[in-house]
Amino acid sequence: MNKNFLLKSGLVLAVLSSTLVAASLKGRVFEDTNRNNIYDKAIDLPLKNVLVSVVDAQGKTVQVKTNKYGVYTAKSISTGVATITIDETTLPGVNPVQVVGLNPSTKNVVSGKQNWAGKDGFTFDILTGTVCGDLFLDGKNDTDPTNPQSSITYNNVFNKGEEIANATVSIIDSRGNEHNATSNINGRYCVEKVAVGTATINVYANNVYSCWISFFTNNNDSNHIDVVHINKINEAPVGKALLVCP
Repeated sequence: MNKNFLLKSGLVLAVLSSTLVAASLKGRVFEDTNRNNIYDKAIDLPLKNVLVSVVDAQGKTVQVKTNKYGVYTAKSISTGVATITIDETTLPGVNPVQVVGLNPSTKNVVSGKQNWAGKDGFTFDILTGTVCGDLFLDGKNDTDPTNPQSSITYNNVFNKGEEIANATVSIIDSRGNEHNATSNINGRYCVEKVAVGTATINVYANNVYSCWISFFTNNNDSNHIDVVHINKINEAPVGKALLVCP
């Protein structure tokens, strides 16, 4: 057999084997929640279940989804230049704008090391709603109907005259933003532009009652609300306070 042929064949096989080495590629997709165009681990939100397509140097396409940390891993791809494309239709927000990274992007994949595609950050239109609720002091206007002079009873029901006015209401929305309001003379409060998602409601009324001890709602003692109605009122569970005074 011709030695030149064998030599050339060997070179061809060497080149092919170098491009067919299996490798992996990782990257991260996140929401730039504070809109500063960089990734802040403690602030920005990972985006899960985002579809990412990787086309390797041999033209093979590998599709993967991001995990709960916003990280995707494409395995068994060939070494060489790979093209990474994020399917923006699978992003969870409305009107995504990429502020970190490029889409699509390329990465030279090599064997024997961790290949990192980088980070892709997006901002979205923030959907919000209004949260309203009512506060009352259980027992303030309750009596035993069989003995009007008896000690105060707690009936877990709002009665006229039990309204809590001038209490401070703090709502932490799903994006970590705090919104504050003060209850009116009817114990009613409303907070606008609360991000869609689960929000936490805290009430402070130490400035109203010196022996105030606790606040909770009539909804399984939970102080959370799911904000789902966009640009509309989301009614919070009725808030109840208990007092124990010496």
